[in-house]
Amino acid sequence: MASGPGFVKRKVGLWAVVAAWLSLLGVSPARGQAPPEDSFDDSAYARVLETFVTPEGQVRYAALKQDPAALNAFLERLAATSPESRPELFPTPAARMAYWINAYNAFVLDAVVEAYPIESVVSLRTLFGALFFKRARFVAGGKKYSLDDIEHGILRRGFADPRLHFALNCASTSCPKLAPQPYRAETLEAQLEQAARRFISREENVWMRGDVLFLSKIFAWYREDFLKAAPGGAGGTAGLVAYVLRYLPEETAERVRQEKPRVEFYDYDWRLNDAARAD
Repeated sequence: MASGPGFVKRKVGLWAVVAAWLSLLGVSPARGQAPPEDSFDDSAYARVLETFVTPEGQVRYAALKQDPAALNAFLERLAATSPESRPELFPTPAARMAYWINAYNAFVLDAVVEAYPIESVVSLRTLFGALFFKRARFVAGGKKYSLDDIEHGILRRGFADPRLHFALNCASTSCPKLAPQPYRAETLEAQLEQAARRFISREENVWMRGDVLFLSKIFAWYREDFLKAAPGGAGGTAGLVAYVLRYLPEETAERVRQEKPRVEFYDYDWRLNDAARAD
């Protein structure tokens, strides 16, 4: 079963127990076999993405609910270790940012699986007694966080990179698609660029029709983040257009430059990104 109220009480110190018994027996751990706590292991989360996320970025929630072992293993890892509790494991900003992106996405999966079947995360406000994004029920490094704590308090405030909005997935149809692999420090820059290009190149997120450039509501909600990164310091909708031009296919980008369309925002589709859903 996915994590519930007693999740934080799970035992995660298996290596310490084994090491203690080996010490009593006069046996030392083999050289080169570091304890799991010596590095942050996201392999369980990689298995979740590989097994339960489709190439289109939808999630096989029914199957994940039936077989949550890999997700629970990663949640236990998150509960035991974070950049705050073990800073030596996350020596760079990229390592810390990757951790929190993966944590956010895994926590969303956990919350949906716990309540599944549901039509939308919006419906979870009645199940949990609080808004889905605001209740502090997720454990990282022994401390409880809400999804808003992670997105706004840690990622937006601490890293100021608008591409994170293309990496975070809120289990909804209009959200960016889940990446097929965990975000990792050594590949984070390339992964964020790929996420931005993938999101902006999809017509349901950015599309020019007639004299209107339609943008995802994400660009309206986080306008200030994108404007801070807009080329040339452009403001307003011109700044948003300047930002998306960096990632649009060249043919579309050239049309936007020439025709200078006005900007409108799509409505957000909060329906669950469920692979079993029939449109």
